[in-house]
Amino acid sequence: MAPEPDFSVARFPYSKVGDNEVFTFSSGGPEVKAVHTPGHTPGSTSYIVDGRFLISGDTVFIVSIGRPDLGGMVEEWSKMLFRTMTRKIIPMNDDINVLPGHYIDWSEADDRLAFSAPLGKIKSTNEGIYGIENEKDFVDFIKENMRTQPEEYATIREINAGLKQADEEEQDVLDLGKNECAASAQSPH
Repeated sequence: MAPEPDFSVARFPYSKVGDNEVFTFSSGGPEVKAVHTPGHTPGSTSYIVDGRFLISGDTVFIVSIGRPDLGGMVEEWSKMLFRTMTRKIIPMNDDINVLPGHYIDWSEADDRLAFSAPLGKIKSTNEGIYGIENEKDFVDFIKENMRTQPEEYATIREINAGLKQADEEEQDVLDLGKNECAASAQSPH
């Protein structure tokens, strides 16, 4: 299952995942709801598990929010991310536990060394981002905080779409390292 906007050029078959599509599993497994959260990419999708956990990928981080400039369309993707933030993320229950795709440093880990935090805490920590009330100011924030695009990003996109192959070691190297997917490299206070 994959979001069509990000996988339309993929060289492998996949099933499209729809916004608010709910998946259930046999034997009492969890309910998983796909939530289209565009901005980091047009197809960014997060998953809510049993109404308790938000697997946010590169949309919500413990410190910062997903970086919308990596596709070379900073203005358009920033506007998508602002709409995602204001219409989907902010209205979510503050008690939902966010499990992001990356972290900036170990200080974000909880007492179990898990990278997870309640959404309410993330909104508070990132008040400088989540407190932005209009699209223009949000786009300006993104542009002011843009960093150089990581060299590996183009390669990662090609591998994800099946356009390029990488062995397991190369995949590990590409996925390791600091969080270059965050809109800001530091706490937004």
